[in-house]
Amino acid sequence: MKIGMLLEELINISNVSKTDFALSMNMTPSGLSKILTGNRLPLLREKNIFSSEAAAYFTEKIFSPGCYLKFKDIFPIIYDFHFKSELEIFLICAIDYALERDFAVANNLNIDGNDQGKSLFGKREVLNMLCVLFSDAVRDDDSFPLTLYGNLPLYDSIYSEIFPRIKLVSPLKQKGITFNYFSSESDFESALETRHLEPVSTVIYAQQYFDLTLWRLNQTIDTAFLLLKGRFLLLFHHPIEAIPLLTIISQKTYMTIFLNTLMKAQPTKISYTPDSVVSLLKHDPAYIDRLIQTPFDTVYNFMSIGYLLERDELDSLEGDACTKDDIYKLYHHVLTSETTFAVTIDAMTNFYTTGKAVVPLLGAVDFPPEERLHYLHRFDALMCDEASDKIKVLNLKFPNAVILCSEEFTIVYLTDDEFEPEKLHYFRTSVISKLLKKELIGNDMKLLSFSPDLWDTYLDELSRSSRSLVLS
Repeated sequence: MKIGMLLEELINISNVSKTDFALSMNMTPSGLSKILTGNRLPLLREKNIFSSEAAAYFTEKIFSPGCYLKFKDIFPIIYDFHFKSELEIFLICAIDYALERDFAVANNLNIDGNDQGKSLFGKREVLNMLCVLFSDAVRDDDSFPLTLYGNLPLYDSIYSEIFPRIKLVSPLKQKGITFNYFSSESDFESALETRHLEPVSTVIYAQQYFDLTLWRLNQTIDTAFLLLKGRFLLLFHHPIEAIPLLTIISQKTYMTIFLNTLMKAQPTKISYTPDSVVSLLKHDPAYIDRLIQTPFDTVYNFMSIGYLLERDELDSLEGDACTKDDIYKLYHHVLTSETTFAVTIDAMTNFYTTGKAVVPLLGAVDFPPEERLHYLHRFDALMCDEASDKIKVLNLKFPNAVILCSEEFTIVYLTDDEFEPEKLHYFRTSVISKLLKKELIGNDMKLLSFSPDLWDTYLDELSRSSRSLVLS
């Protein structure tokens, strides 16, 4: 971002006049106008003073609880400022960054040709620079598609004061950002053992903002990194305990070598799009049969998946008959086997509200309001006293996801409210299954009592609420 554009935006957010800002900076209005229009820059020797004074001025005008939301147009990636000093230091970082890039252009320097790279350390410094760098890349409409690579353990306690604070306040999905995340199997299982379900929940929440693709490495990469293709490479170190050191490399040749070296390690993709799954099923007709030979321990449903659909109802959706047969076979196996069926209250209520029974890879079957209660009554067959223990009802909020667990693997299906994009992630581990069972089904705070009588009461309440809505 150019300094003129940044200052213009900050003046607008502050709701002050340009004259008032110019006078506070000991400048004439005409001098400020030249900076705003890009016809001149502050003196290089006064860069630090300029950044500090401008940041202090805007902080006094802008700071308030939740003021980070005011910056969504210029910093779509930002964090909530707890103190006035945090906002001031963030603005110093942003203004410095804009000035440095403008000075480089003005002096015909190659912005991306720094062979040495740039380093900074400290949690606050790293947090500020991450927000500034990524916001600048996201806002650059002229850049090529944003493709991100990384192995950084975002959930690690080392970064607990950095990544959990970051807020994405702009619809990043529209930017089509692709995030390729790399991890070895041993590293992932170690993370699960120490951080419990955080690695899994990070994957699920990340899918809401990025087109996430997971890769399994056969070896551990010692250095934590984030690489935004064509823009910058970030290397994270911890030479001093709990104090991160960030090195920023923008030298394009080195970034190309780094990425080529990474892919030469021949990572295995463990994320699949609907097209790739349909292609797999076509080329391997026995795949579903082999899949269900490994008993599913539990299926967790955080959205209204159409397990109760009849085979002929799938024909209302686009897609080939073989794929529909395979999905119906999987549905039937889940309902008729000893697989524990865990479902959230929200998933059932959302079906009754929207009438959509989701079918992965194919879309959703729509039920009109008068048929929705009848569809839910199909669960009655599973509500007999002998089988009631098969159903576990969870009371928690969670993004749209379905998780199928066995003793050998876990499959995570993700989508959004419009059922696109869809993505399946395949984890070759039983650790996720054990953790989910312990933290969800084994947690009395999240598991609701359930019985055929309670199910009848729930459906009766839905019916009464539906009639009251019609009468009103």
